[in-house]
Amino acid sequence: LQGLEKSKQVFKSNFFKVWKKVNNPSSNLHKRASATKHEVTPEELARHNTPDNLWVAIHGRVFDLTGFEHPAGNEIIEEFAGKDATDKFEYGDHRDESIRDLIDRYVGDLKEAPLTEAQKRSRRAQYEVEKQRKRKA
Repeated sequence: LQGLEKSKQVFKSNFFKVWKKVNNPSSNLHKRASATKHEVTPEELARHNTPDNLWVAIHGRVFDLTGFEHPAGNEIIEEFAGKDATDKFEYGDHRDESIRDLIDRYVGDLKEAPLTEAQKRSRRAQYEVEKQRKRKA
């Protein structure tokens, strides 16, 4: 349980829970996301760095947020145009619906994405939770 608490602190949103449904080939979310998916290089992501052409990466997934109206103001996403926004995304309060809305804006996975500190902590916490689960089984 200690690992689970650690995981909650590190990973505030349900991004991976929702995204797991995207990876299920029988889900509608998977079909929607697969229609436009391609691999995005860090250089390609960096070129989409203006309000009129705005891509961000969240947990190694790239989303086209051009024209997106953020409820707290577009300055929040414009600050991360062409960059990894994982840490800022996790800092915010994003419901499952917010994460599902991103699927229609999904461009593809970020190729050779360097892990952010939040991702590293999240992976370690997920590993600990899984290790504890296996011990109990």
